[in-house]
Amino acid sequence: MFSNRTATIASRWMSIIIVVMGAGLVLGGIANYTIVGNTLRAERIITSSDACMPDRLVADPLTAYCQATQIADQEAILTDGKTYSELNDGQESVKEIAQEASFLRASLFTAVVAFGVSALAAIVGLMFLILGIIVLFLIGDLGTKPEVEDRETLLPVVPPTEVTAVAQDSSDKESMEIADIFNSATDDNLLDEGSGSADAKTS
Repeated sequence: MFSNRTATIASRWMSIIIVVMGAGLVLGGIANYTIVGNTLRAERIITSSDACMPDRLVADPLTAYCQATQIADQEAILTDGKTYSELNDGQESVKEIAQEASFLRASLFTAVVAFGVSALAAIVGLMFLILGIIVLFLIGDLGTKPEVEDRETLLPVVPPTEVTAVAQDSSDKESMEIADIFNSATDDNLLDEGSGSADAKTS
């Protein structure tokens, strides 16, 4: 079995590791979110006028999703609801447009997924960070104090004056008991001597 001190040290190190992991996830998620956003912004893609967020620069997950869905709608109109693989070989121009549209749509949806994963990593890291800090505070407040309190409860500290008074009371009681024994022995001897003298006179 591990002692309380060993368990406290192990818990403290585990909490520190959790805090470090949480901070790493938060920083990594924020950094990845920023990189994806800057990459989309550098492409200078503007959403269509009939998109859910019209005439806006694609630089976040909402604008990327709106543009991806708008591309899908325009592709469906152009190909009569057919996918790239369903088009005939004689429709080369339509197939090229459908191919480019599918590539753009897939890229935008990939960016949306990357935004989501980054946000999820940052949220999970924040939860780890808060959990580790709470555990560290609990260890700091409760790790060693209960042992001290238990020892004080089991072994109360008696002031020196009380110890001296108790010792004096016990010594006084012992002295009184010895005096009583001596007095009783003296009285018995006197009674014996008195009875002996009385017998001598009678004889």
